[in-house]
Amino acid sequence: MARGPAGEPKPARTVANGRRSLNRDRVLEAALAYADAHGADALSMRRLGTELGVEGMSLYKHVSDKDALLDGMVELLWGELSCSPAPAAEWADALRDLAYAIRDLFHRHPNTAPLLAARNFVNAHVLGCYQEYVALLERAGFERRGAIQAISAAVGHALGHALLELRWRDAHAETGDDASDIARIRRVAQALPLDLPDPLVELAVELTDDYDRDRYFDLATTALLHGLGTARRATR
Repeated sequence: MARGPAGEPKPARTVANGRRSLNRDRVLEAALAYADAHGADALSMRRLGTELGVEGMSLYKHVSDKDALLDGMVELLWGELSCSPAPAAEWADALRDLAYAIRDLFHRHPNTAPLLAARNFVNAHVLGCYQEYVALLERAGFERRGAIQAISAAVGHALGHALLELRWRDAHAETGDDASDIARIRRVAQALPLDLPDPLVELAVELTDDYDRDRYFDLATTALLHGLGTARRATR
């Protein structure tokens, strides 16, 4: 917060009717909060203006259009990630922590985090993140190009897995947490062709069994990091 000559916080600038004046940061924060509550598809300049107590057209002074608004929200989401791995951290531990941080971001923002995979992600914060991790991986013996590829693999893995978790959550919510195994089997069977071979029906039932998200994410992350370590050793 800005401070005055004596170090006292300056009050937020207000307009004549006492409301806080708008700026880009306030517009983006309000947009993210609205989309978190109602879904990104429900967001519009008109609705956001109503939320902020202004005409929707006045928002165009701060964001050029809805695309710019969505990209700004993506900046805020990426900005929640800490991008300062400890200098002495093991490269695999650092990438594991980054993958889990991205997954946690989806858990905090299930209605808006999917924008990370759908919108432009090249912004100052992301570039700063990559720079920190590239330096760490280079110190660990990765070539620069290999370091960038390893980081991108970890980020892509986390994004993809988090999106699948959201899809699983939505599908599970449709049937309720207390759905019995019999109800699940019936639901799966109703969705399949009557002439589907029994082994495939059995496989479908197994695939829709209890989904331990933490276990599967850890398993996939561990396998990815092992593969990256093997590739690094092969190029040395």
